[in-house]
Amino acid sequence: MLLSRSSRECIAKQEDGLFVNEKALTVQWYGKRIEFTLTEFTIIKILSSQRGRVRTYSELMDATRQRMVEVNTIVGHIRRVRNKFKSLDSDFCALENVHSIGYRWRE
Repeated sequence: MLLSRSSRECIAKQEDGLFVNEKALTVQWYGKRIEFTLTEFTIIKILSSQRGRVRTYSELMDATRQRMVEVNTIVGHIRRVRNKFKSLDSDFCALENVHSIGYRWRE
């Protein structure tokens, strides 16, 4: 699979930028701490634990700890997560939507 230059740069950039501390429930992006809700933290942990693997909407719905969750709820959480990363790094592109399936954290 050939990647465009910008895709290669994004992948190389994000690989070493994310630090998820499961004990302290904190996330750092290039050494800068970002505050997330517990649900947002759980989504990041799930997506980044196996980079490149697509996580379905159903898998991500389990992270919300709610009984009734719609796809739009997950989309909203992902949007807030992206916005928080982009507030520190306008070039952030590690979260990728896989149309009609779910999301993945780029390898």
